[in-house]
Amino acid sequence: MPHHHFGDTDPAGWHILLKLREATPRHVEAYHMQWRPASAPSPLTPYDRQLLPKLLNSPLLADVRPEIAAIARCHDRGDFEQETLGPPAADGWPFR
Repeated sequence: MPHHHFGDTDPAGWHILLKLREATPRHVEAYHMQWRPASAPSPLTPYDRQLLPKLLNSPLLADVRPEIAAIARCHDRGDFEQETLGPPAADGWPFR
């Protein structure tokens, strides 16, 4: 059975994905986790800046590195709360 993480897309959300991947030998897929610009800037916190190098250098996050790199490049968390996406369509979930 596939594993999915529908997490926030700020550094803390990516860190949770990393921890999930470290905890299990099965692949945990990032679900709808793409960096999105926000209507107003959401500057990085000191904690975000501390996490980014670890996230960018982790081989376990190689498949999502471009999304994490967008945060580092823009110095902005963007629209990171997954709740802003609204409820998914019934056919949009990876599991039925």
